[in-house]
Amino acid sequence: MEVACMSKFLKAMLMVVVIFGVYYAIDQYDKKRFADAIQTLNLVSENQLDKLSIIKYPDLQTYQSFDYTEVQDSYRLLNRLDLQETKRFETSENYIKIRFSEDGAQQFIEYLIYDNGNISRAEDAIAVSKYAYYKVDETKLNEIQTTLFAGKTFE
Repeated sequence: MEVACMSKFLKAMLMVVVIFGVYYAIDQYDKKRFADAIQTLNLVSENQLDKLSIIKYPDLQTYQSFDYTEVQDSYRLLNRLDLQETKRFETSENYIKIRFSEDGAQQFIEYLIYDNGNISRAEDAIAVSKYAYYKVDETKLNEIQTTLFAGKTFE
């Protein structure tokens, strides 16, 4: 009697584990699809970007521009980089923060470019944010930075 009762109990426990396991797997799959869909969305329209701010750390040298053409050209220049997504992301003390935003709005696209070739890209549209981490060839990055900073006076 006890063996039959114990057998039924073990079968019930196994069923519960299987049911919750399947539910968990389906839930994780749906969450992954949702996260991937958010990553492919453009939260901020690049045509609305009309403010550029650049800060060099740790010196805190800054540059700002509201020239629409310069903002758009700088944004396109950064998007020409051959970025390779990475899971191993390392920061450093020397980096540059480049933020493109719509003046007066709370949405932006921000790049943190580290001197070791790692780049963090954030896109924030008030209630929704997405982040990506990249590694880029340092020589190509230096070429882009030279072009990007040409003619700019940092204070």
